[in-house]
Parts: sequence; structure tokens; C-alpha cells
Amino acid sequence: MFRGRQHQEQAFRVGVHDLGLDAVPCGYDKESPDRNRPRFQRGPLQMLGWLVALVYNAVADVAEALGAGYVGAHVKTLRRQFFNRPGSCTKRRRR
Repeated sequence: MFRGRQHQEQAFRVGVHDLGLDAVPCGYDKESPDRNRPRFQRGPLQMLGWLVALVYNAVADVAEALGAGYVGAHVKTLRRQFFNRPGSCTKRRRR
């Protein structure tokens, strides 16, 4: 049972930590007339879910184009090695 869930949990961890999936806007309609059964605003949630999936697939395509050593690599690994290049950091240095 653990092996069957491992890929699902790993995909969730990649989505949350690498792709910022938990930074979606509130899905509840704050103007809902019944506070016990609020309506959902599907548009923002669907858009961000679609955008995260699009970025995930684009990064997977980049990993496949890089060669066999990067196929299946995590998004965070590829981001650290290729997208966030040394010298392009915008953090301020402490004095």
C-alpha cells in the first residue's frame, strides 16, 4: 500500500514546495448569502491549477531535452541548476 501511495505523495510534495501550489487564492465566495454553505469561485482555482500543470509539463519537457540524466528530475533541482543561475540572485548582502 505504501508503494502505491508514494508517487502520489511525492507529486503533492513537488507541487506544494517546488511549484507553489498552496499559494492559490481563496476559493470561497466571501459574498455568499449562506455562510454555512458558501459558494466556490472556480475560475481562480482552475486557472492556477492549469498554470501549475502547464509549468510542470514544460519543465519535464526541458528535462527530457537535456538528456537521460535529467529525465524524472524534480522541478526544484532543475530550477536550482538551470533557472536560478549564480550571479542572478537579487538578495541584498548584509553589511
